[in-house]
Amino acid sequence: MSGIRSNQRGKAQQARVERKGLSKRTRRFLDSATGKRTLWRPSGKQPIRVEKPGRNDPCPCGSGKKWKKCHGRAR
Repeated sequence: MSGIRSNQRGKAQQARVERKGLSKRTRRFLDSATGKRTLWRPSGKQPIRVEKPGRNDPCPCGSGKKWKKCHGRAR
C-alpha cells in the first residue's frame, strides 16, 4: 500500500517539476482543467441591499407626497 502512495507522490512531484517550465497561462489552464484551482474567487464583499420604502413613507424624490401616490404607484 505504501508503495502505491509513494509512486503517486513521485508522479505528482514530477508533474509539478514539469509544470515549472510552462508559462503561467498554461499552468493556470491545466490547474483549472484538473480542478486544482477555482475559476473565480469570491471578493468577500456583500451585495448592497436597498430597503424599499413603505407605502405610507414619504417619497425619496423629495416631492412631499407619500411614496404610494408618487413613484410607488403602478402605471
